Amino acid sequence: MKRRLALILITLTLPGLLMADGWIGGKLGVGISTYDKDIKYHNNALTKVTGSDISIDVSGGGEHYFSDVFGIGYELGAGYPVARKTGEGGYSWPQVRNMNLAAALTAQFRWKISDSFQLAAGAGASLDLESTGIDIGGGAIIADSCQVAIRANLSMGFNVAQNVRLTLGSDFDVPVYTYSKVTQGGRLNQEITDYKGFIATPYIAVAYTY
Repeated sequence: MKRRLALILITLTLPGLLMADGWIGGKLGVGISTYDKDIKYHNNALTKVTGSDISIDVSGGGEHYFSDVFGIGYELGAGYPVARKTGEGGYSWPQVRNMNLAAALTAQFRWKISDSFQLAAGAGASLDLESTGIDIGGGAIIADSCQVAIRANLSMGFNVAQNVRLTLGSDFDVPVYTYSKVTQGGRLNQEITDYKGFIATPYIAVAYTY
């Protein structure tokens, strides 16, 4: 019975997979984040920090559609901070610069305006991982963070050549879980106990269509 059910499912889904279309390529974006976070130190003192970061994000990924309307989006990339602001001050070059790794998976919906132009929107989740190590005076300072966010995106894509698509869009992330800690000399120095924020990442993508 299970084998027969599996054969039926394969028979129903295989034609859709063979007829599916989409794109795969590279994205270059500028991430702009704002946040409020509570930092708890080793002596249990709490400090509230308000700030904003700007980063350059590079990723690879694409969208795969199972029909004219519905598909999935996927992405794997990295971000590099270029400016940081804390409190009411202005932006400055971050003292500590490190790349973060990020991944995302979304459900995508599209509207084909013509054979060469389409609009798309999606919703799903993203994951951001970051680790930094600094050696100051022989004492290692290590910062680790993990962030899970709800992601939405909007984009428009148009063909600039045969099988080549240019896409302009933006990703929007709202963190729902953040864990961050800083250890110094192997001892916990500080950790984030509460984090609220929003990230907008306008981007341009060049992709191969299939």
